[in-house]
Amino acid sequence: MSILRQCLVFVAAAASACQSLAAAPEPAAKPRVEIVSLRVTVDAAGKVQTATPSDPKTAPALVAAADAFARKLTFSPARKQGAAVSAETTLTLVLSLEPRADGQYGLHLKRATNGPGVLEVGKTVAPKYQQGKENDALVAVGVSLRADGTPDMSTLATERMELRVPSAFAEARYLDSIKVSLRGTKFDLDKVDGVGIPERVSVAYRFGGGPTKPKPNEEERRSGSKLPEDVDVPSLNAVSSVPGIELAKVDYTAPAAAAGSVK
Repeated sequence: MSILRQCLVFVAAAASACQSLAAAPEPAAKPRVEIVSLRVTVDAAGKVQTATPSDPKTAPALVAAADAFARKLTFSPARKQGAAVSAETTLTLVLSLEPRADGQYGLHLKRATNGPGVLEVGKTVAPKYQQGKENDALVAVGVSLRADGTPDMSTLATERMELRVPSAFAEARYLDSIKVSLRGTKFDLDKVDGVGIPERVSVAYRFGGGPTKPKPNEEERRSGSKLPEDVDVPSLNAVSSVPGIELAKVDYTAPAAAAGSVK
């Protein structure tokens, strides 16, 4: 499954959050991670003014929590010929519901990124070879988006290629899969001063468990397994392709006392 699907409007994962956040986990329970994407408007001062869930099926309690976090975040405002202006973008929040020592729980913001949303998602299928097995990988590509939100495939470039088992043949097959996916994908462009802006995006795809080599006697990871914690997964990044236009960017690096948790 591609990271694009996980990190943007791939909040089908959030549908699993239909349980109310009011129900605290058992003390021994592991943190539960949810991904919520909001389409937000940001004013010239860099503050969120409106927020709408990208997926209308996202649990209302998650939407409310994500909205509360979004209102506390600060953006570097969009700029038009040097002047700060209003903008519209897709804000993706990674939330963690974590048990506390007092038996209660806290909802923490683990990650906040923004960029274009996704209106249509092309299917991503890992190539199979070596007697039907998959070589896990992490691949990042850059591509320019047209004014209608479709990728200009002539601009595609590989930015990162990490395979568990290095292979030039495998690299080419993964790129083939990514090309198929991107051709079927359409983005919801960032807007600056009410106008959709063609932009250059960096998109990461994860196949299987990622490039980390398995430990001795570890069962081989199969497609769909989670990426190990020690693998650095890049976010979807975007920059304006229009001279004189700068996109709004969320300023967030780590949870803080004021904006990092909700009780």
